[in-house]
Amino acid sequence: MPSVSVADARVRYERTGTGTGPALVLVHGTGSAGAALTWGQIAPLLARDRTVSTLDLSGAGETTDDGGPLTVEGLAAQVAAVIEDAGTGPADLLGFSMGAPSPRPSPPSAPTSCTA
Repeated sequence: MPSVSVADARVRYERTGTGTGPALVLVHGTGSAGAALTWGQIAPLLARDRTVSTLDLSGAGETTDDGGPLTVEGLAAQVAAVIEDAGTGPADLLGFSMGAPSPRPSPPSAPTSCTA
């Protein structure tokens, strides 16, 4: 599973599919068990038509960090870093709970990386 360093975190992510549609990043909420449990059944279905990236935000799954407080800005930086590292931008974003607002700061900081 690929990973990217963002501040104090090593963010793990996975890419699925080779579809020709726009890339899609699925963002789970905080307190989640991570991307595999949250998106594991739906990501392959969405990957029929597009490349789908799922990531483990800080505090979940296989991502490691120093246990510091989670902020929307910090989580948004993780989403933006995964898009850049995976080379799949621009990407559509889909999130729930804290995964929904987390990408919102990304467009101003990385305007060509995503659409929300």
